[in-house]
Amino acid sequence: MPKFLIHPGFHKTGTTSLQSFLNANRQRLAQQDISVYLGPQMGALSLAGRRYGRNPGPMTLKKFKRSVLGFLDGVDDAGTIVVSRESLAGRMVGDVRDDGSIVTDYATSAAPLLWFLVKATRNKFGEDTPITMLFTTRGRDSFLSSAYKHNLRNRRVVESFGEFEGRFDAKFNLVSEIEKISEVLNNVDVVARSLEDLTQSQFGPGSAIVDLLDLPANVLTQLEKTPPQRVGQSKDINARLLDLNKSVKDDGELLKQKRELLLAVEGIQPD
Repeated sequence: MPKFLIHPGFHKTGTTSLQSFLNANRQRLAQQDISVYLGPQMGALSLAGRRYGRNPGPMTLKKFKRSVLGFLDGVDDAGTIVVSRESLAGRMVGDVRDDGSIVTDYATSAAPLLWFLVKATRNKFGEDTPITMLFTTRGRDSFLSSAYKHNLRNRRVVESFGEFEGRFDAKFNLVSEIEKISEVLNNVDVVARSLEDLTQSQFGPGSAIVDLLDLPANVLTQLEKTPPQRVGQSKDINARLLDLNKSVKDDGELLKQKRELLLAVEGIQPD
């Protein structure tokens, strides 16, 4: 019977750095009977949760369920299975759904998605299959600031950060989102690690995974440390991106100019 360690995000909490660490150490972990599944190894499941978050409804949920079953069919029935993909929690907050509404929480999408992932996993491997759900978090102010920067880069945001922040409930934070999601996760070990603490850890965000794997000391010394990924842009660039979003009318030209600006001034690659 395999053990599952599932990391469904959240976005902007060191997830890209964590996944870079896992990818760099894939072979070393495999020698310990630990299999790593990131986006490229997840097939249709890689984006199915994101699509549900953009258009929640019976059809997208059905497609998500189908993709979960397809994914599990290809998973080993022994060892430790590590899965890391933030789209398992739906769309990033601040993104726009198909109906024009803005995503302002995670629990609404993540709860049904993760509930089914747990249910399907135990249906396939047994009701006693050990499952740990690891969430990486970040303080409210820092998280919303990072989410705003991301949306500013990737869509036509024309509101200030204050206006963006005002869309969220005053009590919104990632810890409370975990509490809501946990209500539907029966017999699952739920673990939360903050980015603020992880940045001081031996492997950065990767420590959130390593600390749950009980690796021998000699293996820990062999793990490769990886640099931080996806560093956000400065306040000056935020202002220039906001101006472009307001002034450049053609979507294709807007994307081109924003990418050129980010790369030329601060060396930031496209998301």
